[in-house]
Amino acid sequence: AHRKKAYKDFFVSYAVSWRTKDRPQKAKQALLLDRHAPAPLRVNKIVQQFEEFYYAFDIAPDTPGYIPPEKRVVLW
Repeated sequence: AHRKKAYKDFFVSYAVSWRTKDRPQKAKQALLLDRHAPAPLRVNKIVQQFEEFYYAFDIAPDTPGYIPPEKRVVLW
């Protein structure tokens, strides 16, 4: 239970660190001019690669955005 809370705290903290709120015109401009992905993608697509993310938030395979383990990026 303690480990689960620690993972949850980590992922929430990571998401909060990338929190932004842009007006629609600014978001469109950033898509055209900024070579980096928008913050929501930089958070959501990254955390979806970690088994610990699914464990921390009890994410089931039928949850939108779920990526099956065999399709996740693994570096090590």
